[in-house]
Amino acid sequence: MKFSDDRREILVGIRRNGENAEFWVTDWGIGIDADDLNQIFSSYYRAENAVKTNIPGTGLGLSLVRHAINAHDGQINVTSELGHGSTFTIRLPLL
Repeated sequence: MKFSDDRREILVGIRRNGENAEFWVTDWGIGIDADDLNQIFSSYYRAENAVKTNIPGTGLGLSLVRHAINAHDGQINVTSELGHGSTFTIRLPLL
């Protein structure tokens, strides 16, 4: 929500995808520049547009999420477009 402007809604979904559970979270916020996408899961990294818009944060949230997902043999991916939001997809193996 903190990266959203006027459209402050989030879509969350879950489905089975083969031997995995797949979760996704979509927002319509400020989005992430393509140059930042490969670094946003690094500790203390903050995307340039988040810094420029003075959105507070430490850059630890996504690195902690990735660490937890990796600990469960999962994967996390993101697609995003500046000014149009982001979708984070998490895949975890079913037991």
